[in-house]
Amino acid sequence: MSKAKREGFFLNVNDFLTSKDVLAMTAEEVGGYILLLMFMWKESDCMLEADYELLARLSRLDKGWFNGDELSKSASKIVKCFSRKKNKFFSKRLQKEHKNYMNFLKSQSEKGKKSGKARRNKGLPDEPDMNRGSTTVEPEHEPNVNRNEPTVTSNSNSNSNSKEDKNNYADFVKLTSDEYQKLKEKFGEDGTKERISRLNNYKASKGKKYKSDYHTILVWETKNNKGEQSNEGFGRNSGEYPVDLQ
Repeated sequence: MSKAKREGFFLNVNDFLTSKDVLAMTAEEVGGYILLLMFMWKESDCMLEADYELLARLSRLDKGWFNGDELSKSASKIVKCFSRKKNKFFSKRLQKEHKNYMNFLKSQSEKGKKSGKARRNKGLPDEPDMNRGSTTVEPEHEPNVNRNEPTVTSNSNSNSNSKEDKNNYADFVKLTSDEYQKLKEKFGEDGTKERISRLNNYKASKGKKYKSDYHTILVWETKNNKGEQSNEGFGRNSGEYPVDLQ
């Protein structure tokens, strides 16, 4: 399955708990349904292949998905909640919220670009606005975004004979191995990952680019230590995008 670069959604608890389809499910069936919604959300088209053996594994129902050669009652309850397009299942509500979410990210990126342009026209440097916080519900743990085993990429702006190549430690954060080690020595491994995640989410939502992600992290930390945490702190304001889901 393809991995989309989206991190989480907000579950509308009232709508979910009062849904007739959900009320008819057992606790195990509800868990399977939620798992399938999450796996759908991570797909670029928010759909899952209509492969019942795959759905059985993803929902964790496994053998409980089948009754001989037929679908079990549990599987039928869950499948009833989805629509089908050719060989794929999807949730109409999830598709709608995915569209809203992508429009939100696009608008945030455009606002960031306009703000940066306005500041540059006034001769002012770009300042990080961390009030909006991260759109992250939980940190990603994707095989292709392993924070401990970065993917080495070529830095076209550096001379390979004089500068160390930078590695991807997140989708939008690049550091040299030496820079990453220095951050670990200063903030510890967990603290370094947290700061990389915050910078990654900020750059993704604002469309920002910096000459040095390493020095950007240090500058933000210096501002925090000077008592500016309320405006530019790491993780002090959540700012999660409210995506309602039935």
